[in-house]
Amino acid sequence: MQEAQDSAGVVLVVDDEADLRAMYRIILEGAGYDVLEASSALEAEALLRDPEHERPEAVVLDVMLGDHSGLDLLAYFRDSSHASVIVATASQRVQDAVFALKNGAFDYLMKPISRDDLLLAIRNGVERGRMQRELTARRVLDPDAAGDEDGPAVFASLPMRLVRATLEKVRDRRVPVLVLGETGTGKEVVARWIHETGSRRRQPFVAINCAALPHDLVEAELFGHEPGAFTGADRQRIGRFEEANGGTLFLDEVGEIAPSVQAKLLRVLGEGKVTRLGGADVEIDTRVVAATNRDLAAEVAAGRFRQDLFYRLEVISVHLPPLRDRLEELPALSDFLLRRFADREGLAERRLGMDGLERLAAHDWPGNIRELENVLKRSCLLSEGPVIRADNLVFSQPTATTTPAPAETPQKIRTLPKEMARETMVRALAETRGNVSAAARRLGIGRSTFYRYAKQVGLPT
Repeated sequence: MQEAQDSAGVVLVVDDEADLRAMYRIILEGAGYDVLEASSALEAEALLRDPEHERPEAVVLDVMLGDHSGLDLLAYFRDSSHASVIVATASQRVQDAVFALKNGAFDYLMKPISRDDLLLAIRNGVERGRMQRELTARRVLDPDAAGDEDGPAVFASLPMRLVRATLEKVRDRRVPVLVLGETGTGKEVVARWIHETGSRRRQPFVAINCAALPHDLVEAELFGHEPGAFTGADRQRIGRFEEANGGTLFLDEVGEIAPSVQAKLLRVLGEGKVTRLGGADVEIDTRVVAATNRDLAAEVAAGRFRQDLFYRLEVISVHLPPLRDRLEELPALSDFLLRRFADREGLAERRLGMDGLERLAAHDWPGNIRELENVLKRSCLLSEGPVIRADNLVFSQPTATTTPAPAETPQKIRTLPKEMARETMVRALAETRGNVSAAARRLGIGRSTFYRYAKQVGLPT
């Protein structure tokens, strides 16, 4: 075996078939990789904990490991090693691939695996694994550095990556950003990301919920006051704009601000000055990120929100789609929320099983990420083992599986581009656990039509 410094990379092969492990070893060592082997989940976990072994940059993980599913190990490998996990399986079930890729797998290969496909996946996986390890090292050496290059868990879906792409262009600018979306979609998380990854990250981030402020105290809270400015003002107080000077002020539920205060807010944004109640002007350099779940254009039309303030705030505007339209985020979000809750409560680590994730994906999430967090907290407390299964999940209302509405009409499927049609059909199969008849009903088409469309878009069923 080559010395570690001359190796093309370290690969861990987890498969309960000795012949397959031997074949992988021959192919990988012939291409210059160092190979570690494990025949079970327990053996793989023990190997990762052993300081005598090199840390793998890529893992080839079999789906079936005796009586266990290798898919339940995805979160463990992702969190314990930063390795790129390449799932290998003989299963033709589309939902296995969907689950694996959504729950952290880097790639998914069907057995029998050709030499070229294996080496291509390993080469790409090792490169990504090394990049992840380098990013982790940078954060350890410089805790104040910007966060993960991929952003927080809310940027795991395509719609949210498009939002991030817009924000990346303006995060170092002073222009206001208006973040729109339903309650619980992660507007404050996005505001904090703008601040923490931008040039103002070493300065204050101040958040205020405008809807929670009594109307008679909004001005004093935002702009501050001098002693004697009003009854009970016995000392000077700086407002939130001054508190966030040099940094970012997050105005949540900005649509709730009274019209009388909106005029003063407009002046602050335009002139970069605040006037304390009973005092003089104070110059500030505060970047504003505002958020609301209201339709501000409709509020303007109804005379409840100033048109000029609306235009000032929406120089850069992004809309956060509801969680039901970005289900790709469920694995990353669930993993993050479970780990954070377990850490705070001193509980043993919990992770989602495949059936648990499938049930989450079938829910319509009217409460968005906040509802997901509540469901996971309850489930974390009530589950007895480390893996949260579907029957451990406790919802506050019936899940979408009880009365599934068609996801798309046949006419809509016909008009979709090929890749979007394929993605829609894969999602329907994932939500119905691979049941073609149920997936067809969910799409509002017949079983034979489903098979015909599947063939057209290159989807194996």
